[in-house]
Amino acid sequence: MKRYIFTHLIALVLGGLVTVILSGQLYHNASEKVVEGSAVESKVRPKEKQSILPEQRVDDKKDSLIQVSKKEPEKILTPKDHIYEQMIGEIPKDEILEWLDKRNGNSEANAMVGILLEDPELFRNAIKLDPNNPYIHYLAANFSEFSDAEKLHHSERFYSLESDNSYAAMSYLVQLLNAGRNDTAIEVLEEITHRENYEDYRFQTALLRQEALIASGIHPVAAKIRGFLVPSGMNSGELFESVRQLSEIMPSLEENKRSSIAKLSANAVLHFRENSAESLIDNVYLLKAEREVIEKINDESFPLYDGLSNEEARNTILSEYEKVEKLAKKLAKVNVPLLKNPVIYSQYIDRRMLFGMENAIDWALKNLEIKEE
Repeated sequence: MKRYIFTHLIALVLGGLVTVILSGQLYHNASEKVVEGSAVESKVRPKEKQSILPEQRVDDKKDSLIQVSKKEPEKILTPKDHIYEQMIGEIPKDEILEWLDKRNGNSEANAMVGILLEDPELFRNAIKLDPNNPYIHYLAANFSEFSDAEKLHHSERFYSLESDNSYAAMSYLVQLLNAGRNDTAIEVLEEITHRENYEDYRFQTALLRQEALIASGIHPVAAKIRGFLVPSGMNSGELFESVRQLSEIMPSLEENKRSSIAKLSANAVLHFRENSAESLIDNVYLLKAEREVIEKINDESFPLYDGLSNEEARNTILSEYEKVEKLAKKLAKVNVPLLKNPVIYSQYIDRRMLFGMENAIDWALKNLEIKEE
């Protein structure tokens, strides 16, 4: 069965997804999908002509009209309903290919349409058009239709082409551990801290996806929502699993090496959380990963974070959990009202991109006139 790339979108848009249990267990709350009832357009019947039928026949006709009027009126979709429909529906293939035809020499357009249509050949064409474009390799390293071997190859190309990008090193680390190449993964982990820049391309990708979706005929608001909320790079779950794999390797290493890997792992997760954790689920996964590293090292004489004891780090993580829990409760209040107000939803996404989630949620509460308890 064909896989759709919008599973994550549906989960994020249609429910309150996160409740944090401070004991360390991770639970996901998904609110029931709420579908706004479609507006009903009443059909106005033309004025009846004067009947030349006998009186009894006219009465029969009136009775018939009365019976018709008692039937359920046909429901039709309003423009707002179409926006919701297009947020999760299939992409008009002919239209998006027509847009691509006009930009056929553009490697990034080929890559994006390949992603949207789940077409690996289109994506491979993008790579041929611009084989040294690091952004193309970034996308390829996370393309669901590519094999693990292809993802590893492209993550390595991304890593080598952007030699100062710490995110590229993290992406390569994830693929190396997935392939079981632990020794090389540790070498890459050690290099992350030496790379001064950080670029995860998520906003560039959101805008490119939005452009392609609008060109396919999808409503601009629906395109913006799909463009922003569908992930493109490595996700928090992948990084969390990589940290777990590193934790399993640690006992077999010398004490100094074990402590070093723990510190590098914790700081890599912190770096990702501060720069790329866009959703509350991302934050929960990454906080959990940090806490597991602290518990695994279990050595108060070796602080994992500069300027903090491990005990202070635990308390900081607990404080972050509480912050995420409060945000989750706020987000649960605005999810459905945002769906009912596409224009405000569009503005909310703009604020998410510019100022972050907390600012956007507070703004939405105010503009939707939702009172906090």
